[in-house]
Amino acid sequence: MAQSKTSSKCGFRQHHCRKRLCLLKGCETWFRPRCALCRYCSESCRDAARRWSVRRAEKRYRQSTKGKEKRQQQHRSYRKRRKLREQIGGKNESSAESEGDHRDKICEGVLCARPGCYERVIPMRRSPLKKYCSFPCRRAFRRVLEREKRWKERLRELLEFDYAKTLIP
Repeated sequence: MAQSKTSSKCGFRQHHCRKRLCLLKGCETWFRPRCALCRYCSESCRDAARRWSVRRAEKRYRQSTKGKEKRQQQHRSYRKRRKLREQIGGKNESSAESEGDHRDKICEGVLCARPGCYERVIPMRRSPLKKYCSFPCRRAFRRVLEREKRWKERLRELLEFDYAKTLIP
């Protein structure tokens, strides 16, 4: 009995793909993907990668000029509200401890480009466009990109072949 190729959750047809490593840093387990472009072994790894992606996007937005202006406006409105609270009820000692300059907690640099890696990449003079914290992170991400590039190239060739067959009588 032949096994039918049904659609997977990703929307692509299921293929018999080789086992591969989960891209999420910290998981890196071997799994058999449901479709050719799956990067993560489970739903929890996909969710963790999504949270990492959102955090990285928020950090990038905060570093932009528009993000800085919005944050400054938030600070201004916060200071106004705090001033009103102090005038109405006096100064709250517990909130005064939590406020202030937290520069020691803020890390310079950007997050590593590998999903799930929260290491900071500090750009150096020699390599200002550095995106990965270490060689294993760079190798893991490059491996995924090359695999996806090969798969898309094969798909493009198949589509061109099918199109050429329709042109030839």
